[in-house]
Amino acid sequence: MKYKGNILVRQKLIALDVFPNPATTQVSFVLPEHQANTGHQALLRIFDLSGKQMAQIQVRDGKAVWNCGTIKPGLYVYSTALNGQKITGKIVVKQ
Repeated sequence: MKYKGNILVRQKLIALDVFPNPATTQVSFVLPEHQANTGHQALLRIFDLSGKQMAQIQVRDGKAVWNCGTIKPGLYVYSTALNGQKITGKIVVKQ
């Protein structure tokens, strides 16, 4: 939420579909169609739990794919920002 003058303006939350989760070979990140067609591009970053960046992927046309087939099994965190909103979440990679 942000304030505009003395009026509180609610911002629409941005949803990001992440599947499959848990994953074995790849993970797809998809914005809903009404959010994907805004013309904005974003970078999606994936980190291990120590904070090491494992991947940086360009989100294009509301979609991105992370090929995680060669990554050690474990828990990873993704992060991106779109329209001033930060989106974060967790991904489980298994064998």
